Amino acid sequence: MRYNQFFSRFYLYVMEIIFLYVFLVLFYFHTEVIPPLLPFLVITVGGGLVFSFILSLMKSNTPYVVLMLFVPVLSFLGSKLGLSFGICLFLSAFICWRIVGHFRKDTKLSDFWLLFLSLGIGFLIYLGAVVQGYIYSDLILYLLITQLLWMMISKMLVGFINNTFSEEHGAIAKHSGSLFGMFAGLVVSALLLAVGLPFLVKNLLSLFFSLTGKALYAASVPLFNAVENADFKRNQQGEQEDGVGFAGALEDLTPIQDYFKFLSNINIWTVLSIIGLIILAVIIFFLAKRKYIAEPAVDQEGMYEMTVGNAKQTTSKNAQRKRTYPIEKVRKLILDLELLSAKKGKGRLHSETVEEWLARNQFLNNQLVEAYEKVRYGESILSESESQLCEEIVKQLKAELRRLKK
Repeated sequence: MRYNQFFSRFYLYVMEIIFLYVFLVLFYFHTEVIPPLLPFLVITVGGGLVFSFILSLMKSNTPYVVLMLFVPVLSFLGSKLGLSFGICLFLSAFICWRIVGHFRKDTKLSDFWLLFLSLGIGFLIYLGAVVQGYIYSDLILYLLITQLLWMMISKMLVGFINNTFSEEHGAIAKHSGSLFGMFAGLVVSALLLAVGLPFLVKNLLSLFFSLTGKALYAASVPLFNAVENADFKRNQQGEQEDGVGFAGALEDLTPIQDYFKFLSNINIWTVLSIIGLIILAVIIFFLAKRKYIAEPAVDQEGMYEMTVGNAKQTTSKNAQRKRTYPIEKVRKLILDLELLSAKKGKGRLHSETVEEWLARNQFLNNQLVEAYEKVRYGESILSESESQLCEEIVKQLKAELRRLKK
């Protein structure tokens, strides 16, 4: 199940990277070069790995500002490899936001919405590239086709992992041959689609975009002709009164013209830098609230109090909230053990599984881990003897933890 969750986040992240590169073409279709690939991969792939590694080491009360410090570092590195600092800052902030969203598993952008967004924005960018005469405009179509193929193959793999790895270990070994055949078939299908489908889809999309452009041009010609043939009233002497007619209208528009002239002098990279800083500020605003995460202290009645920093414990009714415990006994025992370990400075990290957490603190017990994994996903239940054995193991671990000094 963990492999399924990891791959589900991974293939969404790859789709987001492809979308980012399509969006990056917007700032290069007025030139004769493609967007630099090396700094883009350094920020998206290398930056994603760096942010994921830092998040795996961060504890629950670590402020996310620590993670934000690496955004300008990545931006500076990318600017030295060929991209402007403004674009690098925008890309780094976006990657940081998406990695945090995937890590916290609260991303609200599904694969179909992401594909719809990529097709919509990619269509507009492709039209702009064709109008500008960009020689690499077909690159946008190939990227969109690649994103579509990646989503199709990834969805099949996710469904296959769900149906196979959720079974017992014996069933996995039994179906290992079919797993290899399925993987080989997907690889061959992907190669065939990658070779043949892009040419077909490219020609179809080119035809569709060409027909759309001609239709828009045909619809706009009468409007432009009407504007071109419009006559403005003039005096018979060929003179106009002050502030009247077309010249007067232009005089009234002088402040607006000055404003647009001011906008035309602004560097686009300065605008991107400002957008990147705004994204950073928004991320810091929403994530700084997690700077202090209280550790719940459980009493015998199942109530706990939230304390922040070194504040004294309070017994007010507003500070107390009812905690819902798991139904399975072994999960409740693991939860109690985790809460006690957090008080002793041996709590579980964000990305750790129960087995990794117990192994890191050197009190791993295979029987306890097997019992926990057995009921973790609701596949089976424990017998009374197994529950009693787990209870004895947890009692021993709690006794060892209580003897430790924080």
